[in-house]
Amino acid sequence: MLRWLLIGVGALTALSLGMLALGAMTPVEHQVSKTLLLDQPPEVIWELITDFESAPSWRPELEEVRKLPDQNGNEVWLEIGDFGEMPLEVTESIPNERLELKIADET
Repeated sequence: MLRWLLIGVGALTALSLGMLALGAMTPVEHQVSKTLLLDQPPEVIWELITDFESAPSWRPELEEVRKLPDQNGNEVWLEIGDFGEMPLEVTESIPNERLELKIADET
């Protein structure tokens, strides 16, 4: 019994160290993008994704979205949800084409 317990603890330790090593190799600055084809006119999708305050109605992980003071002349929104709080700055907005956000938190 003790042998199996030691093997289990050893396996969990090895897994934890592997995850730590993988995290250490991930660059601090990275980009994430998502492409999705929808059977709706661009105007409908644009209106939905740029209505930040209504996002909790269709994004189950969000509890609330609040407008924060602008930064660098750009809108900033605070998302509050399962993940905690995340301020997002709108860095590019081309209606019906492109919406670019960045995390507006240096930490």
